[in-house]
Amino acid sequence: QAEQDSRVTWLRSLLDNSSGSSPREFLDSLKVDLYPDEVYAFTPKGDVFSFPAGAALLDFAYRIHTEVGHTCVGGRVNGRWVPLKTSLKNGDIVEISTSPQQEPHHDWLTLVGTNKARSKIRAYLKKEEKARAVEVGRKLFEREVRRRGVGLKRVLGSDEMKATLAAHGLAKEEDLFAALGFGRLSAQAIATQVVPDDDSEAQPVTPEDRRVAASKSSKDDGEGLEVAGDPNCLVYVARCCTPVRGEDIVGFVTRGKGVAVHARSCPNVKNLLYHPEREIPVTWSRGRGSGSGQSSQVDLDMVFREDPAMLTSISQAISGEGSGIVSCHLQTEQAEERGSVSITVMVEDAEHLRRIIDRLSSLKGMHGVERRTGRARSSRTAASRG
Repeated sequence: QAEQDSRVTWLRSLLDNSSGSSPREFLDSLKVDLYPDEVYAFTPKGDVFSFPAGAALLDFAYRIHTEVGHTCVGGRVNGRWVPLKTSLKNGDIVEISTSPQQEPHHDWLTLVGTNKARSKIRAYLKKEEKARAVEVGRKLFEREVRRRGVGLKRVLGSDEMKATLAAHGLAKEEDLFAALGFGRLSAQAIATQVVPDDDSEAQPVTPEDRRVAASKSSKDDGEGLEVAGDPNCLVYVARCCTPVRGEDIVGFVTRGKGVAVHARSCPNVKNLLYHPEREIPVTWSRGRGSGSGQSSQVDLDMVFREDPAMLTSISQAISGEGSGIVSCHLQTEQAEERGSVSITVMVEDAEHLRRIIDRLSSLKGMHGVERRTGRARSSRTAASRG
């Protein structure tokens, strides 16, 4: 009897609250009552999407279109600017903002609440990982064939290469490089199959081969990084935190990819995916410090009181510290008299970055300056000025 009374009470309440509502509004409110674990959010044009409770702004972006999700930098919910991780609520009106410089990161998997968005993020990351594996595998293979006195161009497309691909069930050389980069095959073993020992001296490396190899070596040295005890080890900067010269760093041995270098403060360093036995000491090589012409790109996010002259002030502050702007994405919110800008600047080292952030933080009307990376963030928040 008590259960029946509660149902009657709910039905009366529903009918009372629907007074003056349109049929669509009545159905929407009925859905919310019948499916309390779902959230209904709207586009500015009035289209409605349903999400599981706990879904974020990023889920909304991926519901609109995959590319919108991949390039989402935030958005407005009910007219207010919010970040990617903001949870959606019933009745929210959502407008997504995108940037061509944005791309998915591994931490996005923890932000979204729908399988659809999560699968699209994983697909993108898998594609990016394969591209990096191909690049790394190609370098590993090129290094091995050079040790045998043969240039890479001489073996690509050769009968020996075709036979090796067929023996491993691979369709093309790119698949072979991916397998090498992922550590599924040994570069040394494959090089032995493609370049037999009796051919090593028959086709010596040409001066052009040496010139190209030296050029690649100078470009791919991991931004002046060295592994303790092995200066020739393949090293690359982890994209999740992109450490700059002078930051405290640590290396992790990866499967077939060489050594990934992270900032010591990067959250991924503490991730369970890494094992203590994989940690290896790395250092910034000497002779390439500040003023050497070696620079890194760093992303900065800023929030400030809306001012038409702010972008000029930001540009002058950055150039005043001897840096330059690579890209810039500006947004303003006139209703709240607030603006935000995402920029990419060139820095020489950690000290240079600190000076730039300090100078930007001191600008009149600047609310906050934050370094943006894949997972890790280091920020300097400025009190609202003037």
